[in-house]
Amino acid sequence: MTAPPFHARELESRLDHGPADDHVSAGIRQARWRLQAVPGAVGPIRRLAAMTVSTWYPGLTDDRLDDVRTVVSELVTNAVRHAGAVGDVTVELWPTPRGSLIVSVGDGSEQPPTPRPPYDNGQSGYGLSIIAEHCAAWGWHPTPTGKAVYATLPMVAVDEPRTADWNTFGSGPGS
Repeated sequence: MTAPPFHARELESRLDHGPADDHVSAGIRQARWRLQAVPGAVGPIRRLAAMTVSTWYPGLTDDRLDDVRTVVSELVTNAVRHAGAVGDVTVELWPTPRGSLIVSVGDGSEQPPTPRPPYDNGQSGYGLSIIAEHCAAWGWHPTPTGKAVYATLPMVAVDEPRTADWNTFGSGPGS
């Protein structure tokens, strides 16, 4: 199930209520949001993604959480800037069994992401370089409605992601 798209103000009001579609399916934790492709959506979705990831990984360092914020911001900004007129933006997060976090942002454009030299007097053109700097890998693939650009962030030296039925009672050292 995917929530309908919403505007940044609506997203801001949902920050205290968790992700629009956060569930455990076959033991896999995921979060998925669909939002309107407007510049005002970047900040709220960055905060919502960081909040979600910090609940999945309670031992996450501030530096790693900053990496998540940066990658989400850059991917969503790129989708809004370069494909905004072609529909909504979908943001998905999920931890992998090998200890990484996947951040995927889909949009309605079929144009592949293309690294480019800085432009606008050096104010733009750094997005994909920033993403590459903060993640282990990034890539893209076509989707039935456009494309998805994804990044893989290692989540090493943190607790395992929590699931909806995770129970800490009686677990851990000294139990």
